[in-house]
Amino acid sequence: SAQASYEYVTVRIGEQLFGVPVTEIREVFSPQGGTPVPRAPEEIAGLLNLRGRIVTAIDARRRLGLPPREKGAACMALGMEPGTELFGILVDEVGEVMRLEASTLDTVP
Repeated sequence: SAQASYEYVTVRIGEQLFGVPVTEIREVFSPQGGTPVPRAPEEIAGLLNLRGRIVTAIDARRRLGLPPREKGAACMALGMEPGTELFGILVDEVGEVMRLEASTLDTVP
């Protein structure tokens, strides 16, 4: 019988490596021309226009309490759409897709 497996996209935020389930990501894109949101929490990087839809950009570095990325440093965004709301999570780098067998995963403590 086939063993269950899961696919994750690896992303780097600061010096940490994370895995995001492929099924949770709508698209990966390079954010262009964000508009700041006055009086928004610091983790809200601004608003983006993604093919005619307004997308809230959330800076994962700020959300995790890490120092801000250097000015002019490149970043990528993961487009996620839980329900009807589309938003982008800004990460430092998007890596590869990894397939992990269910038997290799540990349970959450």
